Amino acid sequence: MTVDAFLLMTSNNRVLKELLVPEATNWLMDKHLFPVIHNCSHVLTDIDLSNCSQLSSLSLHSLAANCRNLTKVSLKGCAWVGKDNFKQLVINNPGLRKIDVSWCWLLDDGCLINAAISCPFLEEIILSNTRIASDSSLQIIAMKCKGLKHLSVRGCWHVTNCGIRAIGYHCKNLKILHVSDCRDVTESSLARLRVRGVAMDVPVPSENSLIEEENGLNFIIKPYVCLQI
Repeated sequence: MTVDAFLLMTSNNRVLKELLVPEATNWLMDKHLFPVIHNCSHVLTDIDLSNCSQLSSLSLHSLAANCRNLTKVSLKGCAWVGKDNFKQLVINNPGLRKIDVSWCWLLDDGCLINAAISCPFLEEIILSNTRIASDSSLQIIAMKCKGLKHLSVRGCWHVTNCGIRAIGYHCKNLKILHVSDCRDVTESSLARLRVRGVAMDVPVPSENSLIEEENGLNFIIKPYVCLQI
């Protein structure tokens, strides 16, 4: 894709519903995106700007100010996504079904809480490798977004078993859960979700693992291996 091709396809277009331009790191800039947002704001529902590093917070401001019918937003790897514009985006789009803010380091726990409260129909929330997720925000998500089907908190070190239990208790439609590299999430909270058929990115512990009791619930811990030569 080139700038000229993008402009040719979007110039004077007022019926574009989906704009998917992930990885447009070398050519897509704010000045190219502004006309599309302005012309199609009334019909645009799905936008993917993943890893578009040449954009700035001005693009997010334009989205938040003009688009009120978004259902899917992917901002993965967009380091320019800021708190205020993100909050305005979710407030103005209560019908959001999916949001991906993986690697968006400028956001915080309050942004996620704001999204959960403003967008109760969220079904897919991707928060991989961010500081945004904690047990507090997961508890709000669990109570407000009960139709959640896919949650990724991969690499979110502030998440513990407490937050995962809240998700499991309230979100009965959960189908996919990504928790790899969450050092404080163990089989203690995952076991019951496995029984429900929730797909995970962490393996089922081996049958010969040790069994230990914690608060009356059995969970599996991998034993230490001592290799002597």
